[in-house]
Amino acid sequence: MYFLPLIDNDINDCADFEHGEEQWTKHFHHLDKNWDHNFLVTRWGKLEESFAFLKNRILFFGLNIVGGSPHSDSEWKSRHAEHLHRVKELMTKLEDDYDVAVLLAHASPSSNHADFFEEEDGLASFVKDIGKPFLHLHGDDHVWAESEGAF
Repeated sequence: MYFLPLIDNDINDCADFEHGEEQWTKHFHHLDKNWDHNFLVTRWGKLEESFAFLKNRILFFGLNIVGGSPHSDSEWKSRHAEHLHRVKELMTKLEDDYDVAVLLAHASPSSNHADFFEEEDGLASFVKDIGKPFLHLHGDDHVWAESEGAF
């Protein structure tokens, strides 16, 4: 089974944003539907490119949080707020069903993502309050690095 979160190289860094979005949607959107699996994949309406699923007591999130320059500051802020709301909601609802949570998102957290990760009500403080192990995997820096206690 395969899931592919959106990355900035697919859309955001393209000279033609709309064409990049069309191509990603055509070739990669709902890639997981090409395989049979026995677990529920949660998608979030207008954020349908993002997903969550629970497998072997691990809660996975694949979110459209990309690096690069924002194509629209207001769209990024709105998307980050909706993702944060949905992640918190699902982590709370399924708290007894998972031992570890994993975030797959392309962006290395930067000032463009502080509203999602670092602000007072951001993901970092929420994860700390939940008290369960949380792993954020991203490929934005194109190198292997580990930072315990940080996103």
